[in-house]
Amino acid sequence: MTTFYNYGLPETRQIVTLHRSEDGVFDWSSMVPRGQFFIGDETAPWNQPDQSSDPADYPGLLWTPPLIVELTKIPQPDPIPGKIAEPIIVWTETSCTRDWEIRDMTPSELADTIREVWPNTQAFLAEFSLAEMAGIGLSTDPTIAALRLMLSVWAGQIYSDDPRVVTGIDAIEAAGILTAERAAQILTKS
Repeated sequence: MTTFYNYGLPETRQIVTLHRSEDGVFDWSSMVPRGQFFIGDETAPWNQPDQSSDPADYPGLLWTPPLIVELTKIPQPDPIPGKIAEPIIVWTETSCTRDWEIRDMTPSELADTIREVWPNTQAFLAEFSLAEMAGIGLSTDPTIAALRLMLSVWAGQIYSDDPRVVTGIDAIEAAGILTAERAAQILTKS
C-alpha cells in the first residue's frame, strides 16, 4: 500500500506530496526533473546491465533529492468571537509548520457569522408555526401584506439582516402575531 504525506522543501519553500511505501521508501519519480535520474531509479543508465554502475560517469544525469522535512500541522485554534484563524506556513532551515494566524473579521465576515441565511422562501417560512403563518396570511396590515407579496416572488437566499425582512418581522411583532422573543429567535443565527 502506498501512503501520501505532505512535506516541505525548505530551500524553495514549497509543499509537496510524496508517496511513501509501507517500508518507508519514497517515490521520487514525481519530483525528478526531465532527463535526470535518482540513484535508485531502475531506468537510470547506471542501473542497466552492461553499463557503468558509477553515477559519476553520467554527468548531468544524477538528481539528488532536496532536503525535505515533514509538514507539522498545528490544530486549528478554538473559535474566538469576532476573530478568524487563517492557515499560514512557517519555515525555518530545518522545519515546516502549518500554523494559524488570528485576525479580526472584516465587517462582511462578521455579518455572515451573526445573520441567519435561508436558501429560499420555503426555508424561511418553515421558521413560523402554523398559527403564526395563519396570522400572517390573514393580516390586513399593509407592511405584512407587502412582505407576503415580496416572499411570493423572492428568488434566492433570504438574509435575516435584509431591511425588508427586518421591517416585515417588526410589523408582524407589532401586530401581535409574534412575541419579541419569538421574533428575535427567528432572526438570530442558530
